[in-house]
Amino acid sequence: MRAIKPLLIIVAVLASAFALNARAQTAPTSLSGVVISWATDTYVPTGFQGKRLPTSGSDIAAWVIIFVAGKPVSAANYTVQWYANEELLQSGRGLAAISFKAPWTADQIVRLQARVQSPDGDLSVARIQVPVVTGPSANVAALPYFFNVSDASSLTFQWSANGVTAQNSESPDSAVITLGDNAPSGTSIRVQVTATNSGGSTAATAYVNLTYQKI
Repeated sequence: MRAIKPLLIIVAVLASAFALNARAQTAPTSLSGVVISWATDTYVPTGFQGKRLPTSGSDIAAWVIIFVAGKPVSAANYTVQWYANEELLQSGRGLAAISFKAPWTADQIVRLQARVQSPDGDLSVARIQVPVVTGPSANVAALPYFFNVSDASSLTFQWSANGVTAQNSESPDSAVITLGDNAPSGTSIRVQVTATNSGGSTAATAYVNLTYQKI
């Protein structure tokens, strides 16, 4: 009996080692977050540095980035449900990207949502608002000079149109001025932007007057 006991101990240790190795090779799938990005292919003039915006009927491409333990992973093992304005667009395993037509919306916003479920049943939801141009519009951009910064992205931009403040969170140095579908010809808009550095010690303001002429 004493000769058999060491053999049993060795087998138990080996079995335990193989079990630990198997667990170590299993990749984690628990979600730590998801992020949505989007793009459109509408026309903009040469030199425009802002983000292109969709118009009603134009194509919007959207994709989701899945994070596990703080690192991006492949969507192959995850089920993704895509919604626009609370309506299901598409759903499927590994559906990391979709393309759809921008709908007409009264408030000029598409509320895009991606619901991502892991193989373990974890659910994470990402939401983003996509502005949609539905009437006459103009793209304007701020070009800062001589600020004491190395990158314009460290500046804060504050936009207003006829005194009404606005903000473009994705491209802060640009703005899209949109009129209603029934805007009369000759409508005038004063667009103003103020750029400020992070410390608030330097600021500059510029403005432009735009007049809509219906063709």
